[in-house]
Amino acid sequence: TIFGITNAISNVCGILGPMIVGYFTASGATIANWSDVFYITAAVYTLSAVFYAIFASAEQQSWGVAKSAQEKKREPR
Repeated sequence: TIFGITNAISNVCGILGPMIVGYFTASGATIANWSDVFYITAAVYTLSAVFYAIFASAEQQSWGVAKSAQEKKREPR
């Protein structure tokens, strides 16, 4: 399902995040090293927002509308 896919992607990010921070701060936790980490984070968030703005829609889906009590009674079981 969609939830499983997005959950797997977020888990991968949770694993890679500390590894990336460790790579950039291996020579010391300086302001310059941490600024690289924050720039990468900002770039990921910006690209994600652009992707969402291009491909997302606000159309209501048929499965997202609650059925009235009469419609539920008419449905075959």
